[in-house]
Amino acid sequence: MSRIDSALAFLADLPDDARIAVGFSGGLDSLTLLHEVRQRLPQRAHLRALHVHHGLHEHADRWQRFCREHCQCERIPLEVLRVAPPATGASLENRARLARYRAFAKALQSGELLLLAHHLDDQVETLLLRLLRGAGPPGLSGIPARRSLGQGALLRPFLQLPRSELESHARSQGLDWIDDESNRDTRFDRNYCRHAILPLLEERWPRYRESWERSRGLLAESRQLLDELARLDLASCAAEPASEGEPSPCAAQTSIDELRPGEKLASASLAAPASPACLADLRFLRSLQIEPLQRLSEPRRRNALRCWLECHGESPPEAKRLHELAGAVLASRSDGAAAVAFTGFQVRRFAGELHFLPDLPRFDELWQADWNPAKSPLLELPGNGSLHAIATNEQGLAAASYQIRYRQGGETCRLANRRSRKLKKILNEARIPPWLRKRLPLLFAGSELAAIPGIGIAESASAQPGYRIEWRHDSTCTIFHQLRQS
Repeated sequence: MSRIDSALAFLADLPDDARIAVGFSGGLDSLTLLHEVRQRLPQRAHLRALHVHHGLHEHADRWQRFCREHCQCERIPLEVLRVAPPATGASLENRARLARYRAFAKALQSGELLLLAHHLDDQVETLLLRLLRGAGPPGLSGIPARRSLGQGALLRPFLQLPRSELESHARSQGLDWIDDESNRDTRFDRNYCRHAILPLLEERWPRYRESWERSRGLLAESRQLLDELARLDLASCAAEPASEGEPSPCAAQTSIDELRPGEKLASASLAAPASPACLADLRFLRSLQIEPLQRLSEPRRRNALRCWLECHGESPPEAKRLHELAGAVLASRSDGAAAVAFTGFQVRRFAGELHFLPDLPRFDELWQADWNPAKSPLLELPGNGSLHAIATNEQGLAAASYQIRYRQGGETCRLANRRSRKLKKILNEARIPPWLRKRLPLLFAGSELAAIPGIGIAESASAQPGYRIEWRHDSTCTIFHQLRQS
């Protein structure tokens, strides 16, 4: 049995109706993986290829055509995922990677297994680059062989194989692949390591890959211990219980990460999203209490925050920002200015808690619209979610036409059974975070503020029966969730 056969032996243990996706760029590695998986899957298994189009290279459209033609020839369904890397953040390579994995996560179906073709040379390049950047055990544990992703799981079966072995096999099979000339441009750090540094190491120490892999494995064990400690600490810092149907941060987990080399991949492991070493269940933990965090030693506090951020997609977080978060933000006395921005999200302090906040789309603060909840129970807010009117037999908003607009400053409102007060004071008492106040849609009857979704209704606009007004955002960034009307 060849080493490629051994790496893909788990496919024989999959159920006949397994769902498999292969990340397919058209290059040597992914084309070899797709070809070999195609040969080994049960006939009833569902196989498809996912091609990410970043739009960053002049030949990106040509590569997409190559992938489509290859998949048509092999009768493999292909889905093209077009992404736009964030405009700001780390290097372009890292921003493209972040966009790519977000696209993969969104595309995966429930229980689907995504296979990626990273190999041993990718692993040693990553290890060297992270060492040069001063990474600790979490970063130096390298590319994980398996982790959860979206509704499914991700596996990298070729991580123990050098690229030369994949190329030799592909040539023996008569495969043709895309050769991206930019991979030879040594102005990029990874290419410089690949073409200038690592060949010199191999010339002097031919078996350096195996040695580095042993060291990486030991660091991965250290990372696992750090993650287990972080689980205990984060469970004591949770600011919110898990929503119904979501696992607790301290719940026992069984996942494909617990398998050791040579063990069979049980079909049950693919029935639900698998937990990565950094605890997939922590994706549901969006707030942490600051007081128990501050009681931890500084290294232990950073470790807990590092694990929390990684589970929300920042892997691994920059050391400088992690130190800033664990130090200045936690110690800040001002909630409004206490924030650390990462690529695609930020962490902010408010009311004794740290909050994980995905970046929200831009919206027009001067946008206005007329809305009659009785005639149309749903109103889309451009870039800002939607308003929903739910009929209720209790006291609610009277059926009438209202104007929807955003806060401009100086508004007042007399909520039912209350005296008239400034909107600013009402929002303070309702504990609405400062960064959401300008996004909160308001309902006006003429010049009078008639309703504040999730908070209350003006006495002059209330009726029984009436309507409960909810402001909702998409599922990845819930802003209000059925807050009780005052």
